[in-house]
Order: sequence, then structure tokens, then C-alpha cells
Amino acid sequence: MTDWLGNLPSWVSAIVASCALIFTSWTAYNSHWSARAARTQAQIALDAQEERNEKDKSEQASKVAAWIEHRGDSVASELYVNYLNASNLPVFGLSCRLTTRTRPDTLEAVVVPSNEAKEVRYRSATEWARAYSYDLFAEVLSSLGMDHLEHEEEFGHEIERLKGACFESFCSLIAHRGIEIQFTDLAGVQWCRNSDGDLCNHGFLVELPYPDRWEWMVDMMKKHIRDGLQPIRDESQHSNLGGPDQISD
Repeated sequence: MTDWLGNLPSWVSAIVASCALIFTSWTAYNSHWSARAARTQAQIALDAQEERNEKDKSEQASKVAAWIEHRGDSVASELYVNYLNASNLPVFGLSCRLTTRTRPDTLEAVVVPSNEAKEVRYRSATEWARAYSYDLFAEVLSSLGMDHLEHEEEFGHEIERLKGACFESFCSLIAHRGIEIQFTDLAGVQWCRNSDGDLCNHGFLVELPYPDRWEWMVDMMKKHIRDGLQPIRDESQHSNLGGPDQISD
């Protein structure tokens, strides 16, 4: 009994030391998770603030847009661009680019705020599309061995009609694929909106979403030429070109 009582202080000290160790470990564990939760909450708040800052930064740019339209037919096709600055502040250096060529065209140096879109004739794009489609039409006609038919009376009018039809189809494709625009907001940030409507804070991309020449266009022209000229050639009594088997890809 005396020995047990004599060791009591030692037992009490051991128990107190163990309790202190457990308490210290629990406190450290709890502090670790509290700090981790605090860091997580701080990161969430920081991410939310950055998102708000980006949203504020792009608020004006998000209200600037442009789109392209094709009107007319094979006789008189025309491309138009409509653009709108629905923000409360002006934007500068608005330019656009077809998704089919790298050269941009300036639309307006300063675009003031407005609730109505402004429409302009896109003459340079129309003339480029006409020249491009006509040149390609001539290449396709030559590849089919029919380029000399332009100088023959019975084919000349039909060839002009087919050239116009191909030009109209090309203009329709250009309008369908849309345009890219580039501008600078009041804060001096340059923005680009691509043909899909996505907004990014940089200028025009070097790479275009579509190449400058498409196989589909060549195939379309070949079909137009065959369907339009072959019946005339077969019926002509003056043609010395031979049979249809001479038309090949």
C-alpha cells in the first residue's frame, strides 16, 4: 500500500503528461485543418474576385459585335457588314476579316455607342470574291478542256451565267462562315471576336479556320459546268470537241 502511494505522484505525472500530449496533438491537428480550410476559402474568394475582374474587364467588349450578309443573285451579288457597339463607351479601330483570307479591312476608326446596327457595303470583299471565283472558274474550265468554249457564240452566254452562279454560291459561303472582328476598348485593351462569336483579348489570329481554297468549290464548279454546258455541246451541230468522254477530272 505504501509502495503504491509512494508511486502515485509518478502515475499522476504520467497521466497529466499523456493528457497534455493528446491535447497538444489534437490542437495541432485542428489548427492544420482550420488553416487548410481557411486557405481553401481564401482561394475560392480570390478566384471569384479574378472572375469578377475579368467580367468587368470584358464588359464593354462583350457588347460589340458584327456580322456579314449576302444579298442578290448571280447577276448582282453583294456582301454587307453590320456592326454594333451596344456599350456606353466608344471603341476604336474596328476592323473585320473574312475567314477565307488573311487581309483585314477597316470598318470605322471610332464606333460610338448605339442601339442600332450600322450597315455598310463590303465592296472589297465582294470584288475579291468575284475575282477569286472567276479565276477559279477559268482554271476548272481549262482542266476540263473546255476553256476555248468562251469564245464560241453558242456557249458564251451560258458560261457567263455559270460564272455568275458560282460567284453567288461563293458569296453565300462567305456569309455563312462569318467574319472576325478586331477593336480596342476605352481602356486600351485589344479584343478579337471570331466567327463563332467567341471573345478573346488579343488581335487577329495568324491561322485561319478555313483555307483559301476548297475542294468543294472546285467540285461545285465542275458540276455547274457539266450540267450547263454538256447538253448544249451535245446538241450543237457546230462543235468539234467529240463525245462526253472527253470531259474528265
